[in-house]
Amino acid sequence: MDAARLQAFQKLNIDVNNRAILCLDGGGMRGILTIQLLKKLEETAGIPCYQLFDMIAGTSTGGIISGLIATGHTALEIEKLYENLVTQVFDKKLLGNRFINPPAFTKEKYRTLLKGVVKDATLQQTCAVNDIDLMITSHDLSAAEETFFSCFKQADGSFYGTYKDILLRSAMEATMSAPTYFYPLERFVDGGTTTYNNPSLAAYMEAISYSVPYGTPAAYDISKISIFSFGTGISRQFIKPTQTINPHGMDLAFWLNWLMTETGQDASAMQVDAFRSLHQRL
Repeated sequence: MDAARLQAFQKLNIDVNNRAILCLDGGGMRGILTIQLLKKLEETAGIPCYQLFDMIAGTSTGGIISGLIATGHTALEIEKLYENLVTQVFDKKLLGNRFINPPAFTKEKYRTLLKGVVKDATLQQTCAVNDIDLMITSHDLSAAEETFFSCFKQADGSFYGTYKDILLRSAMEATMSAPTYFYPLERFVDGGTTTYNNPSLAAYMEAISYSVPYGTPAAYDISKISIFSFGTGISRQFIKPTQTINPHGMDLAFWLNWLMTETGQDASAMQVDAFRSLHQRL
């Protein structure tokens, strides 16, 4: 560990023997809150996140930010890029509507801008440049399962991961392809539709169990991991009893909005509670 990273660990009260993982939740435009936290974190640490952390994991808007960190951008640089990226993400489709003529938005401008930023690098090529491990979540509709686009560096300098050779920008598009908002990326939709809108538990499992081929000594020691998990805030939904029977407007719109907001937050809260319980017992 170099001197700058050692000092950063000490400033952040991270055990110098630990490996550090950064996890970034989904949350759409609220990702700007995450970026403010990252700016303060880098200010305190004295080094950028891509030098501070061994692994970056993200879902949806957090997946976009994770990809930008992995490509060597500081939080301040990401803040400047983010406004353009999000503006291009929400490019209104002609006659598009989430409920009548979905999806509501196109991704053409976003794709163009993203390619200009991250180029045509694969996950492996990206991770190799800054010596960092990466995981971005999505959901595979055809396989009916969560998908973790992951890439991990091995002790011999090679890289491991089922999706290590895909384009980074493809993973960054897949993770934000929220149903009714955007078309899927082929068979992949937004990672926020899974139980891993908060990707901390997924990152933890990938790091300790799936970061190396079977039979190879683990790259991450279960007892020597420090996880920084940054959310995007909580949107509480207080609904009057009369509205549950007779919602204002379209019933479909009411229940779809409620479901997409509530389920992700419930899953995120469960993961936070699980980690807190484990810490308290230890």
